[in-house]
Amino acid sequence: YHAWAHRQWALQRFELWQGELEFINKLLQEDLRNNSAWNQRWFYIHKNTLEPINDEVLHREVNYTLEAINTLRLNESAWNYLRGLINEHILVKETVLPKLQEWVEGVDSDNPLAVSLLADMREMECTESSLDAAEVLFNRLCEIDKIRKKCWIRRIMEVRLKKEA
Repeated sequence: YHAWAHRQWALQRFELWQGELEFINKLLQEDLRNNSAWNQRWFYIHKNTLEPINDEVLHREVNYTLEAINTLRLNESAWNYLRGLINEHILVKETVLPKLQEWVEGVDSDNPLAVSLLADMREMECTESSLDAAEVLFNRLCEIDKIRKKCWIRRIMEVRLKKEA
């Protein structure tokens, strides 16, 4: 961990951004589950001064992440990176939602990482129909992710409280 923190300090302090994304891509090519590399990618995308974050960068990041997920569907690191992009950038949510919906209705119907992300996105919309959809998804998670069942039950209760408010 300290090595990554030192690397991040050096990148910022000495403006050493050139080649960093290629380095990160190489690490992820070797191991898509490398959470440290995904974290470094987040740092690079949000802190580098060579390529400020814009719609083009976000589009590239979404595509890269969706391809990584498509390659390794239960890769929690990639799903968490995608979740972060969605939470930080509204444009990403609009881009990802149709693809995520398609996956959850098909190939990822029993993937707790996909279903929970879609449930969270529906809950964030906070309309009556989206909260109903979130509750259905959290109920599905109770069945497919039994180890976290109590968590999903708590989330169902939270959604119901939002619907009552």
